[in-house]
Amino acid sequence: MHYHDPCPLTGMESRSVNRPADHHRPQFHICPPRGYLNDPNGPIHDGRTTHLYFQSRPRVDLDIPVEWGHATSPDLVHWTLHRPAIAPLPGGPDTDGVWSGNTVCAGPAIRAYYSGAVAGDPLQTVLLAQSDDGGASFGAPVRVVEDPAPEESVTMFRDPFVWRDEDGWSMAVGSARTGRTGQVAAIRHYRSADGLEWRHVDDLASLPRTVVAGEDTGEGWECPQILPVDGSEVALVCSWSQAGGPGQVLALSLGGPVHPLRVDDGPNFYAASVMRDSPWGPVLFGWITEGRATGWIRQAGWSGAISLPRRTWLDHGRLCCEPHPTLDSLRLGAPVAAQGATVGAQ
Repeated sequence: MHYHDPCPLTGMESRSVNRPADHHRPQFHICPPRGYLNDPNGPIHDGRTTHLYFQSRPRVDLDIPVEWGHATSPDLVHWTLHRPAIAPLPGGPDTDGVWSGNTVCAGPAIRAYYSGAVAGDPLQTVLLAQSDDGGASFGAPVRVVEDPAPEESVTMFRDPFVWRDEDGWSMAVGSARTGRTGQVAAIRHYRSADGLEWRHVDDLASLPRTVVAGEDTGEGWECPQILPVDGSEVALVCSWSQAGGPGQVLALSLGGPVHPLRVDDGPNFYAASVMRDSPWGPVLFGWITEGRATGWIRQAGWSGAISLPRRTWLDHGRLCCEPHPTLDSLRLGAPVAAQGATVGAQ
């Protein structure tokens, strides 16, 4: 993407100079001034600042290889949009796309784990790139996980999610495989002592394709996220199929029977992304897709937004969510000071 100098969003989207105001633009969501935005990636708090990365293209042209856009915030309300943090490396393992993943703090460095795409390769590759400048940019990627063996019949493998626990590091990777009775969606589980060398352990969860509570559980699961909530670990997955593409975000409890339930009742929430640790507790973001026609999107020159941050809780086993309380200052009648102006009731 080719942005000008970093521009503050201050609770509203940034508008490019000389472009007329677009009243269809969201006012309080991360939304670049132009181009195509989709999955949020790797929200992380480094002790001072929240970084949020996201799938981005400089134009609404899906043939352009995707990269990681970057925004930062001190409070989850006011965001500053920066230049892209990771771009495809020509001839490298992500030459045709820097796809979804997450970030972790490793001492003073920030590590990004993500899926790299190369045209013609049957599976995406799990890559690691490191930032030594506070998350503004990342170095060249290296492959850290081997592809599944051919005898495993894995047909989709992507979107690593890494987190630290008392015994080391864990990684969840979304997958689909062909089983004896049909397609099986799974979260593959990897372990590491240092976050650099990984070994496959087992599946955190798996499920043959079926229908639960009226929802297709999918041929495979994209964008797995492991969310700590009310003392439990909940997995979020995105149901996906080769023929139908993205489905819905589903939640399932780990350590028990797999009963995935839909997270968001609306039709335009996908690719959930979790910040496990922050001053505000665990925080959930997602990609706000759109119902606009393709021609309309091309004419406008932009598409997609990141959801407002959400808090989560469990109610009788079901994951519930709502706008995070830090956003209360944006509600009608509660003005927010931004760049010397007041953003409030309008």
